[in-house]
Amino acid sequence: PTILDFGLLSRERAKAQGADHFESLCRPILAAQGASRIQKSNPRGHLMQIKRLSVILVAIILVGITIFAQTLIRDEERLRAQDILQKGNYLVSLIALHPIEDFSGEKNNLFLKTLAEQVSSEGLIYCFIHDRTGHPLVSFVNHNIASKIPPDISMRSLYVNGLTQQTFRLIGSNTTINEFAKPVYENGQKSGIVRLGFNVAPVSLFSSE
Repeated sequence: PTILDFGLLSRERAKAQGADHFESLCRPILAAQGASRIQKSNPRGHLMQIKRLSVILVAIILVGITIFAQTLIRDEERLRAQDILQKGNYLVSLIALHPIEDFSGEKNNLFLKTLAEQVSSEGLIYCFIHDRTGHPLVSFVNHNIASKIPPDISMRSLYVNGLTQQTFRLIGSNTTINEFAKPVYENGQKSGIVRLGFNVAPVSLFSSE
């Protein structure tokens, strides 16, 4: 090789070394630009993640509230059913202790007045007291409910020999009734029947009670 060839070879090497040096200098700049682009695109990704997490969190809260509300309603219904059962059994048994003559004449009016004042606001919607033939001596009823009571309910109550409780719906209505019935006995003989009906009102979380 001649001196000229060595000169050309030196120039090529210099160019190659210069290119490598230029690439090494540009590499950090390109990396910084790539990082800058990633940083610019990340906020959108973060916003999407935040929105998704927010939706999931709201859904979890709503499910929790629903489960909590259903639990409260079930507990309230159970407590109300127990309260009606105790109240009905006690009241019908108390009335059945009186002789059937106490529910006729002027005593009848006094009994109805006392009954209306004491328990009409506690869910009692009707009270029937029948003599031994099934004839009603006392008929304390709200809103013509008597005609909506299923006949088989009335027949069973009239012919029971002890305390009984029946749950039913009024005819043509979604109103649920708990009826308590107990015979009146005098001198070991059945002289009448006491029947009480309580309204099983649906439970509401927004009730004022």
